[in-house]
Amino acid sequence: MFKKYKILVVDDEQELREILMEELSFEGAQVFEASGGISALALCEIHSFDIIISDLRMPQGDGEFLTREIRRRFGTYPKILLLTGFADLKIDEAFELGADAYIHKPFHLKKLDRSISLRSDS
Repeated sequence: MFKKYKILVVDDEQELREILMEELSFEGAQVFEASGGISALALCEIHSFDIIISDLRMPQGDGEFLTREIRRRFGTYPKILLLTGFADLKIDEAFELGADAYIHKPFHLKKLDRSISLRSDS
């Protein structure tokens, strides 16, 4: 399903990163990982990602920081999907930051797959 995509998964929870990486790799994507926004930005300087899936709240560069910096440095590409378990950032604020999707935790992998498919086709 995602054979042509290079995806970066950014989350401070290692177990969630591993689950997402396994699912996306199974779907054919080339998947990279980072535990925070700062390390994710470093990877973005080396690789051209099609999609970034990032947690919103993390130490060492949260999802808001990452989204702002990606948009400042690279414009509208790559697509950014923000994941959150908190309601401290409203959905319209996430889109104003430059996010392409805003998904609440816990989420079903099928919903994430659909969000990736919808966002990557546009």
